[in-house]
Amino acid sequence: MIERNGIKEFETGDDVVGHLPPGLSLPNFQGLYAPFGFKPVSVEGVTRWMAASEVDYRNWEAQRLGIQPEAVVICGGCAGSSYPLCNGSGCAPGALCRGYMGSTGNTWCACSGGTG
Repeated sequence: MIERNGIKEFETGDDVVGHLPPGLSLPNFQGLYAPFGFKPVSVEGVTRWMAASEVDYRNWEAQRLGIQPEAVVICGGCAGSSYPLCNGSGCAPGALCRGYMGSTGNTWCACSGGTG
């Protein structure tokens, strides 16, 4: 795992569970579609996962890349992957679809490396 700008970048085999906020576990993501990732929210005092919005995704990627949210390029197939799979296509040559986690436990997929 690499951490930059307060964002954790996970590689295949990294222990994601050990980095989750207290009270959260990885649910069974099979069948879920959240193209912009997931974010933890409190509902009636219980922390739960909620699908993230495009605005969430743009803000998270902007922080990761050190750019403005409106400058974030949504990389189709990769952003369309549901975390923690992050195995969609759509990245530029030489780039990989990676899983990311922000400081609040928000998780998403985005292209890393290469020219994308």
